[in-house]
Amino acid sequence: MKNLKSKIEEVLEGYISKISQNRILGKCHRILLNTTLSLLLFLPLFISLFINYYLTVLKETPLFWLNVGGYPIWLRHFVDIFYYPYLVTNLILVILFSIIVVLMLLKLKQAVKPLVACLSLSWLFYGLILFQMTANNLDNVAKGNPVHWHPSKDYIVMRK
Repeated sequence: MKNLKSKIEEVLEGYISKISQNRILGKCHRILLNTTLSLLLFLPLFISLFINYYLTVLKETPLFWLNVGGYPIWLRHFVDIFYYPYLVTNLILVILFSIIVVLMLLKLKQAVKPLVACLSLSWLFYGLILFQMTANNLDNVAKGNPVHWHPSKDYIVMRK
């Protein structure tokens, strides 16, 4: 009887240890899956923010508006027409990414470092875009120009 009881206890302990291992592995797999998904979501957002920063630098560069720097005319028209809608779209994407990260953190009930790092980096990059715009607008006002002023060929001729 003791032999049978000890064998049953051994089998039960084996099942219990396998179940606890599967729970731990399952939780690790979920964390890894959620982190991978968030990083896959962040990559297109980061590319979009980088493009937006590049467009911001172009938009705030005086030579860009004069066709002096070898920029194509279609790019100037693209920046002129689609810059602000693209900026707002990126803001919406950063907010959606923030909501996704917060929901994932609440669901997992623990901080996942890559999620928080990606979230911080996306807000930092968006802040850099806004800083670039604000600095140029303050520079325009300090020089006596309108806030969203960009030079034209006539202005350059008049200044000479």
